[in-house]
Amino acid sequence: MRCRPGSLWLDLTSNDPRVATEIASVAAAAGIASVGAPMGGGPGDARAGTLRFYTGGAEAAIDRVAPVLALLAREGGIVRTGDRIADGYTTKLLVNHLWFGQAVAVTESMLLAQSLGIAPASFRDALVGSAGESAFTTGSLDRLLAGDYLESFGIDRVVEELDAVIALAEETGTPFELSTLVGRIHRDALERFGAVDGELLAAKLLEEQAGSTLRAD
Repeated sequence: MRCRPGSLWLDLTSNDPRVATEIASVAAAAGIASVGAPMGGGPGDARAGTLRFYTGGAEAAIDRVAPVLALLAREGGIVRTGDRIADGYTTKLLVNHLWFGQAVAVTESMLLAQSLGIAPASFRDALVGSAGESAFTTGSLDRLLAGDYLESFGIDRVVEELDAVIALAEETGTPFELSTLVGRIHRDALERFGAVDGELLAAKLLEEQAGSTLRAD
């Protein structure tokens, strides 16, 4: 299918911002507007109406697609990140990157607490309202403690997103050592378990390395 001049390309994927910029440039030369609106959230958010969209592009173009996004987002919301199509993708990738880092940091802390005799449920409760509380501890830690490694998203896709962010940091000369380590742990998980579904397989890898699993009694 070919887009006609005057039409608009709306991309909801977690695209590489560099690739999206190149595609948008080609589209613009053909008279086609572009909006990047990568989606934040998973199947549960889709059912609950709490999806979030990180939009990037010209204001007029975003206004054109706002009614469509509003229907999809419902209670979630539309976040305008900038007037370049790359801005939405970069923001979404960084948001996800922070969550992946939280998953690793919390898992390591939980494993150390457990090895020192603190029950996982007790440490989880101690995190509530503390400086260590995060989107991961409030939204996903209980699922990890139940043995759920979040099979709604593939570990290979996690690695793709982290690799894209790390590449952007390298290109801009931005210090990114801790995040690079997070990426390596997820790549090790991909190598260990293969390209299967499991957004928290890095946590499972850390459990294996520790010789201990995290479960709430």
